[in-house]
Formats: sequence, C-alpha cells, structure tokens
Amino acid sequence: MSDFLIINILLITSLIAYVFCYKVLWFRVQTIFDIIPKSFASANSEIFESLKCTVEDHFLYKLYSTYSIPSKILIKLIRHLFSFTISLNVVAIEIVLWKIKTANISQTSNLITTVIWPFDLFSLSISLILLIPFILLLAIFHKFFSASYSFNTILFMANGATWAWILSLIYIDIGPFYLTNSLLTKLALIGTTTMAVLSGIASISTPYKALSGLLHNYNNNTTANFVKYLGLLTKDTIQYQIKDCEKNIQENMDIVHKLNNVSKESINETPIILKRKLMDKIGLYYLELNNLKTISQKSLVARLSSQCFKFCFLIYCIFKLSTVFFITMPQFIHHWRDHPLDYEFKFYEKDLDRDPLAVSLAHILDAILFSFNYQQELDSLTTLLSLLISLSLFVCSISTVLNTISQILRFLPSRFQILELSVIATNGKGLPVSKNEGKINTLNNNTLSVIKNLIFVELTGIYILSTLLLIRSNLPQQISQTLDDLLGEKLAISSIRMEVWFDLMYALSASFTSTAIFFSILHAHRNKKKHNKKYSH
Repeated sequence: MSDFLIINILLITSLIAYVFCYKVLWFRVQTIFDIIPKSFASANSEIFESLKCTVEDHFLYKLYSTYSIPSKILIKLIRHLFSFTISLNVVAIEIVLWKIKTANISQTSNLITTVIWPFDLFSLSISLILLIPFILLLAIFHKFFSASYSFNTILFMANGATWAWILSLIYIDIGPFYLTNSLLTKLALIGTTTMAVLSGIASISTPYKALSGLLHNYNNNTTANFVKYLGLLTKDTIQYQIKDCEKNIQENMDIVHKLNNVSKESINETPIILKRKLMDKIGLYYLELNNLKTISQKSLVARLSSQCFKFCFLIYCIFKLSTVFFITMPQFIHHWRDHPLDYEFKFYEKDLDRDPLAVSLAHILDAILFSFNYQQELDSLTTLLSLLISLSLFVCSISTVLNTISQILRFLPSRFQILELSVIATNGKGLPVSKNEGKINTLNNNTLSVIKNLIFVELTGIYILSTLLLIRSNLPQQISQTLDDLLGEKLAISSIRMEVWFDLMYALSASFTSTAIFFSILHAHRNKKKHNKKYSH
C-alpha cells in the first residue's frame, strides 16, 4: 500500500473523527457521567427535600450545577480542542496499526514517520499536558471559588496548579519513570498505573461481591434470593422486589419525619446524626429501586447475557489474581534475589522464555485449524492476530475510560447518588440553589458541562498512550521492535519493564483493596456486636 494512499486515509479518518466529535460526541459525553440512564431515573421529591437538609446547599449547587462559559467564542475553541485531540488519538492508533501490518516489509523513512507521526505526538503533548489540564483546572476553580475570589486570583491559582502538574511530571522518578525524560511517556505511565490500580480493585471486589452474595443467599436459604442473585428474575418477581424497596423507603421516611419533629424541639444532635444514617440507608434502597426498574426494562435474554458476562469476568479475575500472586510475584522475588542490579529486567525476560500472545495464538490455530505448510503463511496469521489484538486493546482502552468514570461515581455517598438521580430525572429542576441571593441555577439553562468533556478527552488520550506502550508485550519480536523504532529512544520503554510495572501496581492495588475490605468487615462486625449488646440489656 503506497504512502500516498495511507496519508489520504489518515486525513479522511481524522476529518471524520473531528466532525463526529464536534457535532455528536461533544453532546453525548454528558450521559456517560449519569449513574443511570435518564429514561430509567425516577425522581422522589420527598426524599430529595429531606436530603437537602443533610448536606450544605451551596456545596450541592456547586457540585451539580453545570459549569457554563458565557463566551460563545471560548466554548467553540474548547469544543475544537476536544475534537482535535480525539482526532489526533485516532491518527496515532492508525499509524501504529499500519506499522504492525507492514512490520515484515523493509521500509525507509517516509512522510508518515518523519512528519505526521512527530507532529501528532507533539500536538498530543501540548494538548494533554498543557492546554486541557490548564482549562480544566481553570474551570474547576472558577466553578467552586468564583464567589470568593476574583477572576485574576483564580487565573493565578490555575497557572500555579498547572505548573505544579508539569513539574511533578518532570521530577517524578519512581519505577519506570526514571527511564525516560519524555513528559508524554510519563503521562502514559500514569495511565498505565491507573489501569493497573483499577484492575486490582476490580479483581478483588468482583469475587468479594460474588462470594458475599452467595453466602447471603445461602444463609437465607430461599430459592427466590438465589434466583435474584443469578439475575433470572421474572417480571412478577421484579415487581415484588420494587414494591418491597418502596415499602422500606416509606417506613424509613416515616421515622425521618418523626426525627424532624424531635430535632425541632430538642437541641440534642443525636436525632440529626440518626437522621443522616437513615438517609444513607434510604439511599441504598432508592438506588436498588432504580436498578430494579432498569432491569425490568430488559428482556430475559439480555439479563442472562449480562450475567454470563459477569461470570466470565469473575473467572478472569480469579485467573489474573492466581497468575500474578502465585506465578508472577514469585518470579519477581526470584529475579530481585539473583539479579539485584538488573533494573532493565533483561535477565528476567530471558528467564521467562515465553512467546508473545499473538505468536501463541497463531501456533494454536495452526495446530487445530489450518496446518500450514509454509512459514510465510504462519507469519501472515501472526501479523493478522497482532493487528486484531492491538485493535481490541485500543477499544478496551476506551471502555477503561468509561469504567474509570463509573468507579469515580460509585465512590460518591448514597445521598449524593440520590441527588444525582433526581437531577437526571428532573433535568435539574429543584436543585438547591446557592445561598447567595439572586443566584440562578444553571442546570435549568440546558447547557453542557465543559468540565465533564475535558475530563473525558484527557482520560481517553492518556489511556490510548498507555495502551500504545503496553501492546508491545503481546506482539512478536520483530513487530515489537518496529514499534520501538517508531516511538524512538526518548519515548520507548522496554515492554518487559512496562509489564513488570503493571503487574506490580496490580498486586499492590489488590493487596490494599483486600486489606480495606477486611477492616471494613471487621468494623461492621464490631458495630453489630456493640448494637446487639446495647439492646440486649
């Protein structure tokens, strides 16, 4: 395939990506931050009004109001930056896939590798390291501190925070960070670390949820609970569960109303504390209610498919944990003991003596299906599998962005999640306004959140760069070397070093998550014992 044709393909696809992001994706990103689809969200004004008393109004206004910029020109510039950055990511992915496809063909320097690729990396560096972080910090500071500080002060704060961000990238030197001076590579390493940490959390929390669900249903010893856990609920069973949630919500709301009357007559803080605990409990029921309503909209086939995916992911988590803690970590320890000065892990790579994923799959398919007679045919299959694996990993990096956002939203307390549901269901009507008189609730203006769009594009760029560094360990030696040559000495870090860092961060994350779950269970058990002891007397 000629270079001229490749350049035309890059131009056309980047233009398509740019137009799609500018006209479609810019508006769709908002829904990614919804904890439940708007069509499924239901508002409960009674709960909403009670919750407003448990959280500071001005904080809620700042948290849930959409940050809109009055200047239409500035909005357009940010929108262009959003679209341009994503189109740069698309070009980077296409160039990498093109280099994988043509790795076995001897090539000289051309316009793609000498002009387009360096320009793409330089533009990504400026966008992801400087422009987007600065605008994002400026928007966040202006949103939360505009009533307290002047714009010049906020601008100074954003400048200071941006410089702190850049200096932290320059001087960080732990792990593989000390191997490179490229800020873009360090940004990719931050993405790799984040993905490893999220993987570790998911690999522990998923089996824990499955085990706790099975134990709960075993203790209750009811078929209905077991059927519910498996996701095989019939329409009638779902309606029964919905009514049960509504009943529990109403019972707790009645207690809250009684506490409201008590708190008015007494200065004791006990009713207020108890009320907050009840609202958190109501929050859990309310979230479960909305989840059940979401499930009721799905067919039995869709529910079964969802459960099959969850089961497969559970098996993967157990396999990954077993591999890392019983195979990889002992290999690390053995390597550090025998070769304490081998910081590049060259001896570790030799000791592994294993084929990359693409090569292993090619040999398996050759033995089972194809039975090739020539090495060239096997090499072609290996190249095709390398393309498919790389493409799938880039797609997975996009899903990791969505997973990161959903994980952040899940860390919000249940009271905040209920308020988010109410905001989604009512398009922002009834949102508590600022304590400053005359302040207008910006959510009623149907504007888009610039902050959400900037967070999305920053995460997308970081994760795609991280995937670019990680995919090399799954590719044959020749293809991996081709990508190393494309990245250059300043950007490339050995694939084995990236793999070691990912597994180490994964193991640390899984260990900390296990410890946190253990202490939370221990704390809940102690509180339960104290509660039982208190009321037994």
